[in-house]
Amino acid sequence: MATTRTGPSPVLLRLFSTATIALAVVVALCVSAPPATASPAAAPTVVQAVQTSTRWISVDRAVSRTGPGTQYAAVGRYWKGTQVTGTFTGSGWLKLANGRYVSGDSLTSVTPGILTRYVATATANYRTGPTTNYTVVGTYRKGTKLTGTPSAYGWLRLGNGGYISWAVLRTTPPPPPTTRWVKASWANYRTGAGTGYRVVGRYWQGTQVGGRLTSNGWLKMTNGHYISGVVLTSKRPPTVTRYVKYAVANYRSGPSTRYAVKGTYSRGTKVTGRMSSSGWLRINASGFHISGTVLRSQPLNTTTEVSQHVAVRWGDVYTRPTTSSTRIDYAPKGGLVKGTVSNGWLRIGPHRYIRMAQLTTNTYAYTGSNGRLNPNSLCHLPIPGKEYRFVRCGGARSGMQAMNAAFKARFGHNLEVDECYRTYATQVFYRQEKGTKAAVPGYSNHGRAIACDVSGNAARYGYGTPREQWLVANGPKYGWQRPHFMDQGGSNPEFWHFEYVG
Repeated sequence: MATTRTGPSPVLLRLFSTATIALAVVVALCVSAPPATASPAAAPTVVQAVQTSTRWISVDRAVSRTGPGTQYAAVGRYWKGTQVTGTFTGSGWLKLANGRYVSGDSLTSVTPGILTRYVATATANYRTGPTTNYTVVGTYRKGTKLTGTPSAYGWLRLGNGGYISWAVLRTTPPPPPTTRWVKASWANYRTGAGTGYRVVGRYWQGTQVGGRLTSNGWLKMTNGHYISGVVLTSKRPPTVTRYVKYAVANYRSGPSTRYAVKGTYSRGTKVTGRMSSSGWLRINASGFHISGTVLRSQPLNTTTEVSQHVAVRWGDVYTRPTTSSTRIDYAPKGGLVKGTVSNGWLRIGPHRYIRMAQLTTNTYAYTGSNGRLNPNSLCHLPIPGKEYRFVRCGGARSGMQAMNAAFKARFGHNLEVDECYRTYATQVFYRQEKGTKAAVPGYSNHGRAIACDVSGNAARYGYGTPREQWLVANGPKYGWQRPHFMDQGGSNPEFWHFEYVG
């Protein structure tokens, strides 16, 4: 029985496979064969420009990393407000010029506002970073104007890259310096702007103070202390000029006699300052005070001669009205001096001055008795350089003048005279100083202004010297002679003493 088949015969399968392969070869050859035409030119490569962007840190601090992702190592930080420049990556990170990366989430394209602030404290540090843990690189003084941008943790980032805390800044400029004057009799100043602060001192009426007014009405002075604006005035008190009218006047540390004496002014001294309601003058030059009762508004007459008496043991006579000049003579305690007043000095002769501080006004009546002669009855000694000595006007003076002229013609110089008139007070002083060697007060011919002593230099005027012999021989011609009991061998020898006998 024949077998029944259901597919193609093996012969047909072999023929079909062979034909399929042949066809594939033909197709392959047709596809791979190049066309007979020339190849076209290659297109140019287009390079896109990299866009640089400027951004500002918008968070308190932003970490910079070695690559564009949080998986990269942190290598630095930037504070809020810091300006950064670079190129953005496809992942949204900004690649900076230094090769680091900052996340775009911590950046803003909005320029931070530039703020202006003023230092509110006496001094303020600025640092390398926005906390006190960073190094101080400098300081600013109170009132300094600063500009910058807000930064992390309440700090201001300055244009120089430094940081300063908001706590030491204020938004408004400090008030301008102001000048005030104390209007109360006196006013305390304190360590702070309020009566709760400790008192550290006081100022007197008329004192000028300077500083800045605080918001609560106190004045912060340039010395750092505070004084209430209630005791101040903006009206400058008038400056007045006064002159000391007494021989000596004290000035003190405060405006009453309770305060310590700091020095003295002599009669005629000019002082300027401001008068207080208590009647004291605050002296501009020193800040000390002098009572208005010892002052006068008009200067002393510098052309009218005034009479004074020496108030100290020995009054110093100088060649000029200054203690830096040469001291050339003396005037004894109680001694009479006459002259013109100028700025605290009495001019008692050509190139002869004595301080008013060493003088006093007359303290007793001029009775005309011994040592109490009226100064108007006395004349300056007519010998150059000795004008501040006195003799009676009339014959005593003219006789001395003539005798001196003859003496000078003989010896080539003027008579060297020590003293002539002695007040009663001077006689008392000498009696206390020299005991019985001095006359009993009230009995000396010096007290009658008819006696003068020549130099006590024994080598020049002593007994037997040419000058002494000349005076003894020629003095009587001019009405001047030495009493015999004062001659050598007399009961009271004094070679220097001569009297006017007419």
